[in-house]
Amino acid sequence: MKRIEQMLISIFVLFWLMMPLASAYKLNIELMSQDPMPVNNGDVVEVFFKADIEDPKDPPEDLSFKIFPEYPFSLTLNENATREFGDVRDVYYKESFTFKYRLLVDENANEGDNKIKVGYSVGGTGYATRYYTISVAETRTDFDVIVQDLSESSTTLAVVNIGANTGYSVIVRIPEQENFRITGTSTSVMGNIDAGDYTLAIFQITPTSEEKDLAVEVFYTDALGIRRTVQKEVRLEAIETTGTSGMGEVTRIRSTQGGGFSTLESSSLMYIGIGIVGIIAIVVFLKFRKRKKR
Repeated sequence: MKRIEQMLISIFVLFWLMMPLASAYKLNIELMSQDPMPVNNGDVVEVFFKADIEDPKDPPEDLSFKIFPEYPFSLTLNENATREFGDVRDVYYKESFTFKYRLLVDENANEGDNKIKVGYSVGGTGYATRYYTISVAETRTDFDVIVQDLSESSTTLAVVNIGANTGYSVIVRIPEQENFRITGTSTSVMGNIDAGDYTLAIFQITPTSEEKDLAVEVFYTDALGIRRTVQKEVRLEAIETTGTSGMGEVTRIRSTQGGGFSTLESSSLMYIGIGIVGIIAIVVFLKFRKRKKR
């Protein structure tokens, strides 16, 4: 029986001697904040930590902290996982330490609380670790731009919020581009657009070449107050033909977006219509006159 007790005591002593020295120092590590809060999938988040030594009278000689990234988090480029403080016995901030990391959130991360592991080491003998919670939520949205109507003087674009969140302070802009000329304003202020809703923006757009994509920029503020930009393209075709019977030039602008198209012809077609109506009127007049003579 005594041998068993001695063996158990020896194992306990050996286990105690093999334990990392970090356990001799009690450090309380707290996740102070994350920026932004919450963070979107695919974005970068900064996490700020604060570590307090339980007994400031006995600070460690060699202190370091380390983060252990796990899915859905990873270190950003050139970011080191370790924060070395070294010998902190004679420094003024020996009672508490702050450090931060920049982490990339995977695009497929689950919304809600996600865990990250952080630890501290004293004397380089091992890390005492625990998990902390980082909040992930999708606050962005997305937009689609569709040609709603075409007329001789304007092009009406429907800006549709196809995302899951409201877009605040939405502005639509047609940037300068080689294949189109914008007459008048190139920006339309649209206000807030809820998910699934849409608003119309009217521009005076003149194509300068055939079958080119019109670039459209949609600016909005997300639920975190971050200003974001969505870039879209709308396919517009311009076909120019010149009449040979004095009817003038016909310009057609066609949108092939969404499998359908809208057609707009220049005012020269109006003269064709007037001519047809005139011919019909002359024929009717001659018949009426013939009957009157009889």
